[in-house]
Amino acid sequence: MKNSSSNISNSNRIENLSITAAVITFLTRKETRNTSLKFLGTIVTKFFIPQHQRRLRLKKRIVVNVDHELDKLIPFSADYIKIYMSFSPIWIKSIYFIYKEFGNKSLPLIEQYISSIAQLYNNGFDVSDNCQSTTTRPYSGRNIKLKLLHWVDPHLHCVPSLHVMVVCFNHLRIGSIIKELTNGNGEYEKELEYLWDQAVLITNSILYMKQHSINCIPAGMFALSAECTEFNDAYAHNLIAELGKKNIGSIGRFEEISLYITELYTDFQELSKSSSNKEVLINFLLKYEELPQL
Repeated sequence: MKNSSSNISNSNRIENLSITAAVITFLTRKETRNTSLKFLGTIVTKFFIPQHQRRLRLKKRIVVNVDHELDKLIPFSADYIKIYMSFSPIWIKSIYFIYKEFGNKSLPLIEQYISSIAQLYNNGFDVSDNCQSTTTRPYSGRNIKLKLLHWVDPHLHCVPSLHVMVVCFNHLRIGSIIKELTNGNGEYEKELEYLWDQAVLITNSILYMKQHSINCIPAGMFALSAECTEFNDAYAHNLIAELGKKNIGSIGRFEEISLYITELYTDFQELSKSSSNKEVLINFLLKYEELPQL
């Protein structure tokens, strides 16, 4: 199997930006400082603390294993750890690129962007606070990076996948910001294509890293659809199709996996006509063990 890093798009102006410089910029600019600090607090209180509370038995929550039989068709590969871990750097670099390109006039849009990312974390917590979810992760062995990942992330907030939510949101919202700041002149197609490629690669990586099950992808897209006006069913189907292109031929029966993801996403959307997205995902988790497995 090829190392996933070999599939990353050729370097461009977003990929090579400094994370450190970006963080310093947004924590020091008055327009983004408070929102950035609130976002950091959201990560701690809505993502890390609830998981460690359950892990250390400090707070009792229902935990559902969302493994699916079709997950067994996808082999574990720690080669994907670099691309998997890039899901936060990619959006931080993206908004830093916007700032470097457009300067101070972009700061109100960047501030709104950071607030929206925080809301994705809040929405994920709304589900996991009622029912946490996990998958069966392979033993980390002597892989230090994998050991660190497993130690830092208790792996109890799988549904909906924040990886899927964040990388798709980043591609779509950066596109909207660029369109607003340039009147849609198409000057940044290369950068937007890069962000789309990263959204596909990072979504693909969560399966090989066994950090998520195939259930988590449609759940992530469905959760995002309630918060991101740019997201629609066509985008979801395009993402699934791209995952198929990367895996059909190398993974047997991946057509079944693609079909399952598509059907579950469609089921979620149909159920949301009579229930909130939060209720749909909570009910899915609470009833998951009752679902027939293939």
